[in-house]
Amino acid sequence: MKPEHKDADAVVRTCSYHRLDFGAVMVRSRPYVTEAVQDSLQASFEIPPSSGLGDMHCLPAELMTMVLENLDILSYFRFRRVNRYARILSTSPREYQLVAKYGVEGLRAMLRSDCARAQAKRPKKLILLSEAVAALDGQGILKKYSGRNPLRGYRDGEHEQRFMAATQFPWYNASTGKAEHGLSCKGCYVRLTTRHRDFDNHSALSAAEFLVHFATCVEAQDIWAKSQQGTVPVEDSEFIHRGGFYIGNSSNGVSTHNFYGLLHTGRDDCYFRILAGTNVKYITIKAGALDGESLMDMPLDFQNIIPPLPYDKDDWNSAYITRIAATGELEPALSQTTLPRVQTVWHPKMINFLDLERTKLLSLLAQECKWKQGSAEIETRDQKTMIAKMARFPWEIQYIEAETRIYQLLQPLQITPTFLGHIHEADRVIGVLLEKVEGRPANSGDLEICKAALQRLHDLRILHGDCNRHNFIISADEKVTLIDFDNAKVDADAEMMEKEMASLEEQLREETGRGEGFIQVESDDENPDIHVTLYY
Repeated sequence: MKPEHKDADAVVRTCSYHRLDFGAVMVRSRPYVTEAVQDSLQASFEIPPSSGLGDMHCLPAELMTMVLENLDILSYFRFRRVNRYARILSTSPREYQLVAKYGVEGLRAMLRSDCARAQAKRPKKLILLSEAVAALDGQGILKKYSGRNPLRGYRDGEHEQRFMAATQFPWYNASTGKAEHGLSCKGCYVRLTTRHRDFDNHSALSAAEFLVHFATCVEAQDIWAKSQQGTVPVEDSEFIHRGGFYIGNSSNGVSTHNFYGLLHTGRDDCYFRILAGTNVKYITIKAGALDGESLMDMPLDFQNIIPPLPYDKDDWNSAYITRIAATGELEPALSQTTLPRVQTVWHPKMINFLDLERTKLLSLLAQECKWKQGSAEIETRDQKTMIAKMARFPWEIQYIEAETRIYQLLQPLQITPTFLGHIHEADRVIGVLLEKVEGRPANSGDLEICKAALQRLHDLRILHGDCNRHNFIISADEKVTLIDFDNAKVDADAEMMEKEMASLEEQLREETGRGEGFIQVESDDENPDIHVTLYY
């Protein structure tokens, strides 16, 4: 089926879903990390070159372009450092300019992961990222993304090219003018759970790729038939309804709630955060203790993969699980660990995270929530939707710490959501609770009022750090509210703030969906006794 088919949109809507857990696979850099080098990557020196390329200087520009196209990425950047003339040659190609502007993070990942050098006897052609900053095939369609292999080799005809880099959806499809968020097949999940337990269900597709896949997926076609060609709702499983987060019950009656996963090769430790009743436990599995297949099965069967632990006991909060070489058995070591906490506590209100009920997932750290039935707050407060931002693991405390401090400084300006209080876990502050601001994301028509709001931050020498249009909320009466300060910097220098202000116009024109976060899903949990979060 082709995208222009009359039923194409209905097929996509009925038979596919967006997996939120795939978003967790991507490792991102904070904007200030790449912004520090972006200018130097995009421009050559203002001083004209005083020397050429030696014996290569006699080659015409066309041949030099061919030489550059056949360099691997590491060699390309080494060539840029030869002299000013080499820098001009290597900076001018349109493909390079696109990468330097939109794909710095992908380049950084490839350089850091040693994927940017030629490993074979013959040099590998440099494969540059396109406007989508993604791995593209010959027709400009995003290659299948797999959590197991985000950087992969790519065969072009008879030549195996070096590596292409994939970016997290949303992806701007230039042929349709739409942003795509990545689709997975409902039929493939049915096949995985009912017939083929070893079936690979870890691809995210563009709309065009999904329609091609639909023609060969019997289970997806069966869902389409049951929906009477998209006119009758078909009941989805909890896994699909929650965008790839598994919810079920183990044999001992403990239920899993909101399982997040990052898939990798097992070279690093992996971490769990488990809520059993009112006890929160942090579990680390040593790198290599579990094989890749076991890690893939964790959302479905974690209680049968790791050793049974006394989740109901209060004398431990951390466990480190290793595999004994002599016996091959997994061995847990339990301990009572002092965990980091947010130190900037300035608001008088303290909220236990157990008193909050999530209604929508917004990002890895943020969620819409309301007061849980039976909590003391529900008797004294309106049941309005709120925003909770919480650190799930120790290394995320730094982001909540920074954001808490920024809210303390900005509350008098009334350009941020109202700060409702600090969220704690067993008296350890791990998050913030904010009012939900109603409105729409800013666009290019809101440039002047957004500039005015951003200038009020800059007047306090505060750099926002992520001025995408979804962080400027415009109310019905044209009031601007700024959100999402986990990249913010205090005591920013004038040059950084000037660059941020200058970038605002382009940010407000952005239509690819960057900064929009996860697609929101409804939650109707009846028994959230155990909350499991997997992170690598």
